[in-house]
Amino acid sequence: KALRQLSSNNSSPPPLCRFENTGNTCFINAALQTLLALPQLHQRILKVTFPKTSTPPFTAALQAIFRRAAESSPHVTRPTELLAAMGASTNTLLCAMANGDQHDSSEFLRHILGALLEEWEAADESSSTFINTLIKYTITSTVICQQKHFSLKNQTDTLLSLHIPSNTIPTTTLPTVQSLINNFLQPASMTGDNAYACGECGHTVPATQQFSFHHKPQTLTIHLKRFELGKKLDSNIHCNRQMTIFSPSASPMHLVAITVHRGDISGGHYYNLILHSNEWWHLDDSSQPQRAIKVDFDRADGQDSHTAYTLTYISDQLFAQHHRQTNTSAIEAGSGS
Repeated sequence: KALRQLSSNNSSPPPLCRFENTGNTCFINAALQTLLALPQLHQRILKVTFPKTSTPPFTAALQAIFRRAAESSPHVTRPTELLAAMGASTNTLLCAMANGDQHDSSEFLRHILGALLEEWEAADESSSTFINTLIKYTITSTVICQQKHFSLKNQTDTLLSLHIPSNTIPTTTLPTVQSLINNFLQPASMTGDNAYACGECGHTVPATQQFSFHHKPQTLTIHLKRFELGKKLDSNIHCNRQMTIFSPSASPMHLVAITVHRGDISGGHYYNLILHSNEWWHLDDSSQPQRAIKVDFDRADGQDSHTAYTLTYISDQLFAQHHRQTNTSAIEAGSGS
């Protein structure tokens, strides 16, 4: 039923919108562009209803911003209502992000999606089911010790964070997002300081841990963990335009949005590469959108310190609805899928 709801939505993409930077708000603007790259979510945000309560703050803020951006010309607006909702929020992290400082765009996107999930629990039943089917995944951690004792733990989230190799690690081939996913789903040994505290054995023992997807959403945003150990990892990662995520036999998912970070650990700037009407576009705050004639998917935007930070994929089914034809004018310089 939920899949039929997704399929029945008019999937025409919204116009390319621009958002003013009101002072270190590029992290918000980049997240808004990611939401707009998901027409099904964008359209449901505009029409979701709350039978038993007034429209809650984050949903109301996004409705106002998206309507104003779509109706105005040349589709430029400020995220004013969203900043106000953040400042008044009981979510301490979102509230802190309204202070005018630089913040992490992936962290903001995770928390704003979480806020929508929480708000839509009070929405009409179809919208609540819709958003859970669209953006929320459940992952299962299975740990088995040498004595065959095991534990299962489920975790739900909206962004999948993946470790990336540093530039100092020798490699003969360029790592890909697909290879990071494959490595994440492989069994991993738990030994030494990372040994498993087995309740049945009564002490720490070597074990094996493996992750698997339990609930598989129709969209998934992958966060590449570039900020670790007090530095930024500028490693080149090939951004697969198409790949299998949830299992080797799963249908492919398609890349529709990239958030790029320019800078280092001390500060920087976020902007987007967005697939819109079968062409890739460069969107940066309120600047005029630029058609990306050639996108280097090995180096995000093909420049030093410009690195892919989050990548948003949609299911084969959703991709067919609003990217029906392959466009050959924006093929990357790098090889591969």
